[in-house]
Amino acid sequence: SSQDGRDVDYSCPEDRPFFESHGTSVSGLIASVGMNAIGTSGVCPDCSLYPVRMIGGGGFGDSLSNALTFRSVVEAGADIINNSWGPGISRFFPLSSSELGAFSFARNSGRDGLGTLILFAAGNDTRNTNGDPYNRHADTISVAASTNLDDWAVYSNYGNTVDIAAPSRGSAIARDSYGLVTTDVGGNSGYSND
Repeated sequence: SSQDGRDVDYSCPEDRPFFESHGTSVSGLIASVGMNAIGTSGVCPDCSLYPVRMIGGGGFGDSLSNALTFRSVVEAGADIINNSWGPGISRFFPLSSSELGAFSFARNSGRDGLGTLILFAAGNDTRNTNGDPYNRHADTISVAASTNLDDWAVYSNYGNTVDIAAPSRGSAIARDSYGLVTTDVGGNSGYSND
């Protein structure tokens, strides 16, 4: 398991010692309540979240499990499905027929026929997204990272499959190194002491 958070969390299993606090920070960027006296406000502070744990949840990376998850989230009434996970092993492999069907189901049946939007993170590997079947699919929106000066974040993936760039943690240049303030898990499980 890769590090997520500042240090090992001893409440986690030995084979997965990190708390995986990434979802908490992404959730805060999306829907943190505004005017909360701690300096955060999500893009949609009046929205509600329907969190789904895919990583470590028993099926991540299995195309049938992914497809069933997408379909169940659409059936639960989600307007937007945000995916800040990368394709991992499926990079350069085509999407399965079950995943293609789930994307089509989201487009045609979500929001009472208006379509549920599916967003995917372009990724943070400084590589081209053209080989990523999730990012290049016509029914998904690929989101890369930009800096506070509206420049390319040097760690962000890139390519002609990217649909939009959104502010992220900044860059190596001091005047362009301001990140976003968001929610965090407390203690070593989170990213910051404060």
